Amino acid sequence: MFNVDGTPAKPIPVTDANADAMGLEWGYVLHDHGIEVIALTWYDVGPIVPWDTDPLSRISGTPSLWDSNRPAPIQAPAAPLKVTKPVAPAPAPAPARSRITR
Repeated sequence: MFNVDGTPAKPIPVTDANADAMGLEWGYVLHDHGIEVIALTWYDVGPIVPWDTDPLSRISGTPSLWDSNRPAPIQAPAAPLKVTKPVAPAPAPAPARSRITR
């Protein structure tokens, strides 16, 4: 990770003692199977949001709903995202043959 000016970012450990002072409301822990979302003002752990969650889903920002004992408060969009394969570009035309004359 990097700062806006391009310098390497220094990790800032977040603990119960400094989370309030830093003004943090949410914590995120990256896992192989998804991202754990923690409402810091309510819980110590949170539910996992799978990586394949549709990015058009409605996600609640109410901290009290992000309880690790319940599914993440995410509502799928009315119309699911359609994944289509990109169209392959047309093949390049063959180079013109040069004529050799003598």
